[in-house]
Amino acid sequence: MSRKSPKLAEPQTFTVGEHRLPIVKTHRKKSIGLKPNANHFELHVPKHLSNRALQQVLNNHIDWIQKRLQHYQTSSRLRPNRFEFKEGEPLLYLGDVFNFEPQVSQTKQRFNITLEHQAFQVSIPSIKWLDPSDVTEHVSHLNTLLTPVLSNWYKQQATTYFEKQMPFYAEQIGVKYSAIQVKSYKSRWGSCYSDGRIQFNWKLMQAPTWVIDYVIVHELCHLKHANHSPAFWNLVEIHYPRTQEAKRWLKANQHRLIGFLS
Repeated sequence: MSRKSPKLAEPQTFTVGEHRLPIVKTHRKKSIGLKPNANHFELHVPKHLSNRALQQVLNNHIDWIQKRLQHYQTSSRLRPNRFEFKEGEPLLYLGDVFNFEPQVSQTKQRFNITLEHQAFQVSIPSIKWLDPSDVTEHVSHLNTLLTPVLSNWYKQQATTYFEKQMPFYAEQIGVKYSAIQVKSYKSRWGSCYSDGRIQFNWKLMQAPTWVIDYVIVHELCHLKHANHSPAFWNLVEIHYPRTQEAKRWLKANQHRLIGFLS
């Protein structure tokens, strides 16, 4: 009488050295992938693998995972630049670098953001501030105060931008979408749903417009091909010749953009 092997529990994480990597099951067909997130790394694995097969695949690729982790850690371009809310701190908007300038206003009752001469000026109502004379010294207070203000501003700009650009590309590709939504994602730039809804990561607004427009075309093309088949990529490249250049830019800068205000 044969004895059945004990059933393995579904692994939630995989440990490599000092790294405890969350496991995310996706629609990948065969390979596994290591994805940098805002504050950690994730292992993306094929959803169809059994628990035993998945454990075997991970064990067989432990050297590869370790090398990829080392690559990400030693590559300065992929290290997140945490925004410090200090005067003169650089931040990105539409590919341009602006210097952060917090200013306490004695007259305005609301937060106000203006961009002028490469300065990202944020007016803070004095009633919100503890000690106006030391505004640049209280970084932790600014963090709590301004994180939602800055993120909401970027979301508003994103909504305006996408609503302006989407009709042109949709007509060019020959598709119709039902709604545009701006979301906070940890590891993706956009999503397309079968009901025509298209969602975008507001952190894309840090990228140059030609990179943002690539993501718009990418998601709109999913209304014709709900996959990443050769036919899909061919359609994207037809309607956006700078596709490969934009993909390289996003890959090189994704960790910095995703890590902003995280």
